[in-house]
Amino acid sequence: MKLTHKNYILQLGEPFISNKGIISMVEQLIIQVHWETYSGIGTAIYANEYGFTKENTSEFMDFARDILLEYSPYEFEKVTKKLWGIFPNCASAISAVDMAIHDLIGKVTGLPLYKLWGLENLPLPMSSISLGSLPRTDLVEKAKGLLDWPILKIKLKKDSDLKCIEDLRSIYNGRIWVDGNCSWSPDETLRVCDYMSKYSIELLEQPIANGNVHSLHYIHKRSPIPIIADEDCVNPSDVLKLQESVSGVNIKLCKCGGLSRAVEMIRLARSLNLKVMLGCKTESIVGISAMGQLAGLADYLDLDGHLDLVNDPFQGIELHEGLVTLPSYPGIGITV
Repeated sequence: MKLTHKNYILQLGEPFISNKGIISMVEQLIIQVHWETYSGIGTAIYANEYGFTKENTSEFMDFARDILLEYSPYEFEKVTKKLWGIFPNCASAISAVDMAIHDLIGKVTGLPLYKLWGLENLPLPMSSISLGSLPRTDLVEKAKGLLDWPILKIKLKKDSDLKCIEDLRSIYNGRIWVDGNCSWSPDETLRVCDYMSKYSIELLEQPIANGNVHSLHYIHKRSPIPIIADEDCVNPSDVLKLQESVSGVNIKLCKCGGLSRAVEMIRLARSLNLKVMLGCKTESIVGISAMGQLAGLADYLDLDGHLDLVNDPFQGIELHEGLVTLPSYPGIGITV
């Protein structure tokens, strides 16, 4: 197989604010893996919070280019085992290769991945749409344009005014999710949960800084609202560690290392009676269409990360007022 790649800078229609700062553009790598007359597409996300930088991703691709020359797509396990052995901390870059090879195999067979994996006709959950960490009045104004969406997800910071939840509930009758973005201490989190429970908040993501499963367990046992691990859930071993400490896990391709790892984590979470959220970053539709192939295995979907990009050159999964429509094209379903 032959690997090529190109860097893309994608602009947002308006800045997005979270605990991690304000973003108005995202930069990511799009790769293609070629074999015979076929090619597959994948993407690597640069995410400093996980150590995925432009520099180490570029270094990875230089090595991966040489490694892939030795293999066919039907030797996927050998390829990924070798890449994990050399680059154990480059999950986002490995995810790109995983994605591209799966896309290539789908194109060889002429089937979308969800059909190839036996997931056709499974019911697909509705997806949320996210609102950034906005002042109360701005949040309400933004939400007024999204009242037809079945699920709104709001990002809160440590200094967020919690009354924004009351404001939101006063105009919106749908489901509300809250992303805590690692903002609070365990006891602060419980006070926040008690307040939010008055307004029928469905779930709370990652309220405390990652790395303290014991504190998540403390919150989980006392919170009136289900807790979903995000930053604390990176790989399959994390799912095992979290089994008694949260109600569910948020799986993202860039964190876990690709579709094959994501399926492994989904199966493992299911066996431990954990709920499964499939999420994304603010990113091209390439990665979101890839994750969408697994949508039928999820309890919750948060696959809106492409919606505000104004110059994404690719097309794939469709998302309209929460309703997910998977592309009919082979592989992960991407067209240009």
